[in-house]
Amino acid sequence: MDPDILNSITPPSIESPVIRVNNNRPERQRTLSIGPSLNSNANFYDIPASDAFNDLLERYVPPEDRPQRDINSDKSKSPEVMMMNNMWRSVAKYARQQIIQSDGSHVKHVLQLWHMRLLALTKLGLYQLATAEFEKLGDLDRLELKDPATNESLVPFSLWILWARLPSYLKYPRLTLERLALLAARCKKHKTDPIWAHREIQTYLVLVTHWIAIEDYSAAASTMELILSKSPNQVDILSGLGRLYLQMGDIDSANRMFERMKEFMKEEDETVKINKAFTLMSKGEWHQARDLLQQVYESNNENLLVMNNLAACEVYLGNSIKAIEILETLTIKNPTSAGTCEVALMNLCTLYGLRYEDSTEKKVEVMKQVARWAGDSFQPECLKLQ
Repeated sequence: MDPDILNSITPPSIESPVIRVNNNRPERQRTLSIGPSLNSNANFYDIPASDAFNDLLERYVPPEDRPQRDINSDKSKSPEVMMMNNMWRSVAKYARQQIIQSDGSHVKHVLQLWHMRLLALTKLGLYQLATAEFEKLGDLDRLELKDPATNESLVPFSLWILWARLPSYLKYPRLTLERLALLAARCKKHKTDPIWAHREIQTYLVLVTHWIAIEDYSAAASTMELILSKSPNQVDILSGLGRLYLQMGDIDSANRMFERMKEFMKEEDETVKINKAFTLMSKGEWHQARDLLQQVYESNNENLLVMNNLAACEVYLGNSIKAIEILETLTIKNPTSAGTCEVALMNLCTLYGLRYEDSTEKKVEVMKQVARWAGDSFQPECLKLQ
């Protein structure tokens, strides 16, 4: 259900692009020259050379003890590797360079690079810069780039999704809702096309994420029900909706989803056990939930979700020391995943604050460990040092 899955969705290849202008006269079409503007260096703004995490390191760790962060690119790293390693500042620089050097008439390729650039700025938290550079492309909602041979849009769908999500990062949630509604309507126009049907579901999943972010869980559940009506046998959707109902305190509806899910899965499957443990947790049955999560952990000690919730069970059972041990083990044994997972680290640092009168030293040690692996999109607020 990660909306960034849309990054892999791209329109068909093209040869000679045209722009169709919505001027309330669809029978008229004008061809505009857009190539030079797409790859102009004037479209870009300089990005900061450092980030908040680096500032925190300089504040708390002397230079001789400061770990070297692997956030700078070299020619041996592909953009895919840089993205996988959260080297988003390097990705942004790479995309800018490639756009400037590209043939502006190859619109599809250039727009894919633009998506890479704008996604990197968003990951870096540079939302104002991303918005300003987005405006250089023009209004995607009014201008539709078309392949004259297939009549397909040349704008990557992932770029549309980013366009819709960006206002929410700038505290304009209603604008994001409006844009996602427009995208869903666009998808419905092509309801007989399997690609667009898939895009419609992906748009609704992004909408669910947005509803949850603004804490409208009822709207999120209704949207999930809509998705489920279009994909009734999707185990992930059933499980996700069940967990959402648990968050809302609706245990009966959650159990209904989990029972439907079990029609396609075995009782001993990991997801079934985890959902059962979550249900027990929602009822305050912490001992039973802990024992069940412990079973899952013994068969899969790399499941971050299980370990995090196992620690939560120990906290509610009054075993804060055990909870700290679980999270410390989790982050040390899995440095590139749990060791940079902001939720797990926030829980660990919160427990440090509750357990120790002065927890700064403990948190600094966590920060030094994180610095070896975290990319430059890491949000240091989770360390509770500021």
